[in-house]
Amino acid sequence: MKVKYTGETSFLIATKNKVYDVLAIEKGWYRIVDDSGEDYLYPPQMFEIVEQ
Repeated sequence: MKVKYTGETSFLIATKNKVYDVLAIEKGWYRIVDDSGEDYLYPPQMFEIVEQ
């Protein structure tokens, strides 16, 4: 699944309107590789699904 970050750009975390690949969904949260290059869990409210 691909999601677009809808929040404000935050250095080494996420860039506004950038599309990220969801590696997994864990307890309702998205595991993505963020701008730091590491994978972390993020709440889905911060993203818009662009591709299932």
